[in-house]
Amino acid sequence: MPDENIFNNRLKPLILDGSMGSLLQQMGKTHNSPVWSGEANFTAPDTVEKIHRQYITAGADIITTNTFRTNPLALIRSGASVSPGLIVKKACNLAHRAAEGQTTLIAGSNPPAEDCYQKQRKATLSELEDNHRRHIGFLIENNCDFILHETQSHLDEIKIILKIMDGNKFPFIISLYITPEITLLDGSDIQEVLDLISQFNPRAVSFNCCPVNDIIRIVSKMNISLPFGFYANMGSGNVHDKEIYCGTSPDIYIAEIETLIRFNPSFLGACCGSSFEHIRKLRIFIDEFYSD
Repeated sequence: MPDENIFNNRLKPLILDGSMGSLLQQMGKTHNSPVWSGEANFTAPDTVEKIHRQYITAGADIITTNTFRTNPLALIRSGASVSPGLIVKKACNLAHRAAEGQTTLIAGSNPPAEDCYQKQRKATLSELEDNHRRHIGFLIENNCDFILHETQSHLDEIKIILKIMDGNKFPFIISLYITPEITLLDGSDIQEVLDLISQFNPRAVSFNCCPVNDIIRIVSKMNISLPFGFYANMGSGNVHDKEIYCGTSPDIYIAEIETLIRFNPSFLGACCGSSFEHIRKLRIFIDEFYSD
């Protein structure tokens, strides 16, 4: 990533890609294991690379590595024999190959150590720190432009991530998962979390995998001192459903986010259940909205 904060110095929002895991799931390329979509980096690498390319063709400025479930703790609990470093390297290589010759930025996805909707964790603080230190290190080693800490919903885990990022001075974004009560999953106050994050100079703060209306409530009520972005959940049904299908069409999504555009986001994309068509229509909408 360039030295300057491109999320702050831009003429219009950057477009982040859409889902990877739910697309792979719909294609029958992944299973409901702790590793989820991560196994496709080895079992269906051509498909992973093709998905990256299709998002770029659709207009994405940023693609996200297929590493949402390649973190060490997930691999240990799945019983997978592959090393975390090797699977992250494979995922990053696929993203770099897809982006070759383009100006596309590559975000290294670093998820929660356990299931992102798991309110009560089983991992100890020591396990959490070891998991994130190793996974973040692998992403940095494989030349991501920045780290996207996605769907983070526990304050103690966020504090661990911030400490690690403060130590290596690598560009990063924290993306929060918000409950309908507008708190983190562990009940933490969002404004206090945002104030804490701002002390560590991330490139931006983000909100993902929650409904647009909840994001609007946050953006309109909270004091957000950082550039912000969002990529809302497009899935049908409950977030805990094992099978994820699209529940929000691209046209409906664009209609929903028009209010958010007025708050001048730095980037936007789509989360679970989304497709290339969501990103294509977001690209058209943003280009037209900022054409003046």
